[in-house]
Order: sequence, then C-alpha cells, then structure tokens
Amino acid sequence: MRSVSKLVWITVAAFAMAACEEDSRCELTATCPPADAGPETPTSSSSDNPGPNDDPRPQAAPNGTSDDDQEAAPSKPSNSPQLGQLPTAPASAGTPASEAGREAIDSGIPEDGGASTGGSQPYDSGTSRGHHDAAQPTPEGACEEQPEDPANGEYDDCPQTPNGEVCNLVCGPNFVKDGDATCREGEWTTQSCVPSVALSVTVTDVADRTNRIDNAVIYVEGYFEPATNECDSSAFCEHSLDGSAAFGAFPSGEQRVVVVKDGFDTIPLPVSIHPEQTTHLQLAAVPQGFLEGNIAVVLAWQTTDDLDLVVNVPETGAGTCLHYNFREPPHGSLTEPPFAHLEYDNKSSTSHLETIRIASNQAGTGPYYNGTYNVLVIGTDTALGETHPLIWVLEPRASGEIDVTSFDFPDDATSGANAWHALDVRGNGSLSPVGTTELNLDVGTTRLPCIDPVQFRATAG
Repeated sequence: MRSVSKLVWITVAAFAMAACEEDSRCELTATCPPADAGPETPTSSSSDNPGPNDDPRPQAAPNGTSDDDQEAAPSKPSNSPQLGQLPTAPASAGTPASEAGREAIDSGIPEDGGASTGGSQPYDSGTSRGHHDAAQPTPEGACEEQPEDPANGEYDDCPQTPNGEVCNLVCGPNFVKDGDATCREGEWTTQSCVPSVALSVTVTDVADRTNRIDNAVIYVEGYFEPATNECDSSAFCEHSLDGSAAFGAFPSGEQRVVVVKDGFDTIPLPVSIHPEQTTHLQLAAVPQGFLEGNIAVVLAWQTTDDLDLVVNVPETGAGTCLHYNFREPPHGSLTEPPFAHLEYDNKSSTSHLETIRIASNQAGTGPYYNGTYNVLVIGTDTALGETHPLIWVLEPRASGEIDVTSFDFPDDATSGANAWHALDVRGNGSLSPVGTTELNLDVGTTRLPCIDPVQFRATAG
C-alpha cells in the first residue's frame, strides 16, 4: 500500500513540475502557486485590504485559544499538499525538474494523469502529449482530389486515395459504367456512363447453321472479368439456352463480345450497339481447327430477311464470283480453284449468319491468290440498312492468336441500298474498307463486281 501511495505522489508531482516549468514564480524546491492565483501585490496596513498571505476566512484557534487571541500566521512552504496546490518532488541530482516530469510521463504513468488521486489534470504542452494535429503528408502517388463526375454518373467520396486504389462510380437509370476510376500516380483514369439497351443474342456455329450453341458463356469484354467474376452474379455475362440469351442492360457503343464453349475458339467479336436501333445480336461460334490455313469472312445480320455474302475471287481475268449460286453444293473448294468455299446459304429464320473461307497462301501471309478479293453483301429486294449487317474477317496468326476486324454498314449509305461493297482483301493479307452502296434503280449502271446489272443480283458462278 505504501508503494502505491508513493507512485501516486510521484505521478502528481511530475505533472505539477511540468506544468510549472515556465512559471517564473516556481523554484526547484518550492511549490507552485495555485493555478488561479494572481500576481503578487504589496501588503497594505489597512485591515480592509488583506495581504496575499492573509486568509479572510475564520481560522481555527490552536491549543484552545480563541480566534481573537490569535493572529493570522503566514503560510509556509510545506511538503504536504495544500488546498489549491499540487505536491512537488525534488529533482534528482543533475536533472532539471522539467525533465524529471517528462521522465515520469515516459515511465508508463497512466494517461489519466493520476485520476485516482482526485482528478488532477494531465500535462499538455499544446501538442496533445506528443500527438500533433497537423495533417499527415499525402502518400507518394496518391490522388489528392476527387475524380471528376462524368455525365449521368457520380463518384463516391474519394479524396486522398492511395496509388492503385479505385473510386466507385454510380450511374443513373438506363446507364452502365465502363469501369471505376483508378488512381495512377496521382491521376485518375477517365471512366464514363454509357446508355444501356435490352438485347437478345443468338449464337450459331459458323460451319453449321443448324447448330445453335447451347450452354455457352457469353460476356462483354471489359465489363466482366472471367478470372475474378461469377457469370451468374454479373449483368454483363449470360449463359445461352438453345443458342439464345438475353441481356437486360447491355452497354451501347463499340464493344467486344466473347463466346466461351468447349470445342470452340474463344474469340472477342467487335460489335456496334446503337441504343435506338440494336435489339438483337447474332454471334458466331468458330469450331477449333476451322481457321487452320484459312481466312474466314463472316456475315451476320439482325432480321429474318434473306441476305447473301459474295466474294469475288481474282482467279482469272475478271474473277470468279463465289456465292450461294456457285455451282451448287459444295459451293467452291479450299483445295482447288477457286480456293474459297461458302459454308452454307442461310435462309433460316432463327439464325442470321453466312461464312466464306478463303485458303491462305503457303507462307500464311495472305489469301491464296496474289490479287484483290472483293467482299460484298446483296439484299436483292431488302434494304440493307434495316437489317444492320456486320462483317467479321478472322485471320489466324503464326503465334496462334486470331485477328478479328469488323466492318459495319455505313451510316451514309444510299437510302434503301440493297448492295454493299464492304471491303477488299489484298494479296498481302491487308484489309481495305470500301463502303460503296447501291440501289437497283438504274439498271445496267452498277459499279459493283459480281452484280448482274439487269437482275441486280449476284451473277452466276
């Protein structure tokens, strides 16, 4: 019990000495005046003006004497605590009193400043006992400012974000985000909210129009990450049922859609989604080995209209027109002239896909013939703009990767056009967009290859 009392005494003494450190009235061996004591004033002889040592309160008479017989005794220094004072402890030899106080603080005295002694206040030099109120410096590479809100969206509160961390973006109704902003070396990446559309999807085998791909995983690249996300918990990933799937909020604009299915190549297919036009999307599933030694030209469209894919092969002279009417099945060959083959003429109401493969040259750097292949789409009696046709050219590379290039029907097409010269494939493998469209109003004036100027349809092969 004695040791506890001694610890309390030392604790209170340490704080008292520290508090008196800068008070000129404190001496190393004297007690500090009470905290509310004012400056000393000269002693007055008048009984109406008691001196600083005169206590106006009645004093108890010692040894039984009366109050009138006793004079007020001057206060004396004492090692016992007085009312309004804190006890003091002598500093150790060679150690200033202020350092002794700090040593007591550093020695593990509770932070309540010795509240068990009656609530005396802890030492505070204005720095919260060593904890400064100054703001911490911004970490290197952190983003100090809030990311700028995009149109139709708003970021969470994300100032002072460390490098590499993200800020969540919330988009308005009927909009989806293309990602969250990421802090990269003090700068935020730019993200946006894009309009979303309800979209139905059909997945068909490019080699067999009757094979609608069931139980395939279909996702939007950049919006869904298969390595870390679950398809069932994402709005940007669906499973096909009998070759069909539906997205409730598919992002508009230029996107890439991936079809994943055992036995088929995993190929991101570029698509253009227009909020007010696109309601259905025809996708292609490419069997493994289908592209070996070949370039594939794939036509997809959205409606039940009958379109035809046509390739003008530079075999001899003016070329050979390969299309649905070419010498009937097998519609060409990959091992003999014209070294190109139409997989099938699609008249199905459930899938909208046609494919022509072109054999590659021996070096694998381009098509078989060192000339220009013309790729066209014919609608005959159908306005192509209403069917939203799209062409993919798939080119395998020696690395095993597959390059995919897409060609959309031009926005400035001739009104009601039913013929479209989409692109040319050069002998060196390069692709050149053309975009010429025509309408069969002026019979006999067509500029397009493989077009019968009288019937305005693909010429016989």
